[in-house]
Amino acid sequence: LLSPLGLALSAAISGRQVHLYFQGPGTRLLKKGYTARLEGISKPFTGFAKSALAKAGHLPAEEKLVQLKELGTVFYICGGSMDHFGVKETDFVFEDIIQAEYFTILEVMEKADVQVILQ
Repeated sequence: LLSPLGLALSAAISGRQVHLYFQGPGTRLLKKGYTARLEGISKPFTGFAKSALAKAGHLPAEEKLVQLKELGTVFYICGGSMDHFGVKETDFVFEDIIQAEYFTILEVMEKADVQVILQ
C-alpha cells in the first residue's frame, strides 16, 4: 500500500484529479475499521513495521485514504471482490464509493492524462 497510496496522494496534493480502483484483497482497505497489518508468519512483526514506517515519515494507509478523500479522490471498488473478501456496502469507510467493473475503469483511464497501474 505504501507506493500506490503515496503516488496517489502526491498527485492529489499536486492538484490532479485522482481515481483509485480497489480489487481483490485491496477492497478490505475501504472497510470501516481496517488496519493494515503484515500477513502470514510476519504478522507478529506488524508493530515493528508500522513503527519503522512512522519514523521514516509515512502515514498509515487509513490516514492516507482520509487525506485522499479530502483532496477529492474518487474511489471505486470491485463488486466481485467485495463478496469474496467479506466487504459489504454498509461497511464502506466513505458513503460515495462507486462499485465498478473493468469497463467503468477503462472509461476513466481513457480520459486520463496520466495512468499509473500497480499490481
